Amino acid sequence: MAHQIVTTWHTGDMCQDVVGESHCAHDLWRIASTFGGAERTVQVNAVLVPEPTNEYDDCAVMVTIQGFKVGYLPSEDAGEYFPILLPLANSGRLLGVPARLWWGADGSGEFIASVSLDLPGATMLFMANPVPSSPAMLLPGVKKVPVADVDAHIDVLAPRVRGRGEAVVWVTLHEITVTKGRIEKPFVEVRCDRQPVGVIGGVWATGLLPLIRRADERGVTLYTRAELAGNTLDVKVGVMAIKSHEVDDAWLAELDAMAGTAHQSPPAYSQAPPPIAPPGWYPDPVGTGHTRYWDGHLWTPQVR
Repeated sequence: MAHQIVTTWHTGDMCQDVVGESHCAHDLWRIASTFGGAERTVQVNAVLVPEPTNEYDDCAVMVTIQGFKVGYLPSEDAGEYFPILLPLANSGRLLGVPARLWWGADGSGEFIASVSLDLPGATMLFMANPVPSSPAMLLPGVKKVPVADVDAHIDVLAPRVRGRGEAVVWVTLHEITVTKGRIEKPFVEVRCDRQPVGVIGGVWATGLLPLIRRADERGVTLYTRAELAGNTLDVKVGVMAIKSHEVDDAWLAELDAMAGTAHQSPPAYSQAPPPIAPPGWYPDPVGTGHTRYWDGHLWTPQVR
């Protein structure tokens, strides 16, 4: 069965090592040959394929590049991803992620290679909410900025992280004015599904507001990714942002062209979050040979 490749968000700085490359040297050499073969590092796309029939690990996750097997996720990590990747594969979809491929030669001149993946944690693979439905444009955020005053919105944030401790969501950015004493100050309000979850002030508000105002003039809402971490008592929020002077002209031209147009096509990974494995008994990712109960969010201590 041909699978559709879906992608996840990535930052370029998340490194998940792949194991077993030495057993895939022949195919890795074939991939390297397409780049000329000389020692180098290249950025490529990898695909994660769950292997429930693997003879060594019931929760194995194979890694492929250009259709060739190049290794596996380490067994201690594969068990976290397997309950997500297997239902995804059963629905006709496989997860594609950016990868770094290096190859060269060892001391005896033998070909060697290594692969690492830009792979978010298992509980943060996919966005927990849809892209904003109004005419909107994705902000090219490059730095995670802390959001203040989130305590007042714990009722909105806590359900997002319950049972997992972390989540990644889409948020929109809006200009508001806060009066302190007799002084009015502009802030950036952060909203998740149209509900306020905190504010950004100081130099980051100063850097963001020209972009928000330009978007507002064109009837466009700016949205970006936010990472949540915490529990029902306390949630920390970090928003991916960029200052106005750091945005390139091509992005500004695209924003200007959106004036009066329909919603920008969202990234592929935001359109249809994959199904998560339902609660039930699955092969133990620890490799005990027993089955372990998956509660729909986490592995439990129950084995049989």
